[in-house]
Amino acid sequence: VLARSLVKTPSFFQNLIGNETEFVAIDRHAVAVAYNRSFNKGDAAPRLQDVKTYNIFRDAYIEAASIISDEIGHVITPAQLQAIVWCYWRTLPRRTRRG
Repeated sequence: VLARSLVKTPSFFQNLIGNETEFVAIDRHAVAVAYNRSFNKGDAAPRLQDVKTYNIFRDAYIEAASIISDEIGHVITPAQLQAIVWCYWRTLPRRTRRG
């Protein structure tokens, strides 16, 4: 639990104070979207407590935000993208989020 807070919590704080470019609050929902499925207790889900694993997902959101920004001609920050994806993911029925 401590390791998770060493990465996610400071990232979330940085997002709250306006640093949305290099910090992204990666949580289980962000990972579920990447895999197009929710993970249940006991599933072999990526361990976000591991900084290296966390950064893989962070970097993916940073890259995706850059691509989308180029495509639409408007800057979407990585943190904004994560929030948009999270909000949409939560609207899907549970059976849809099962993969």
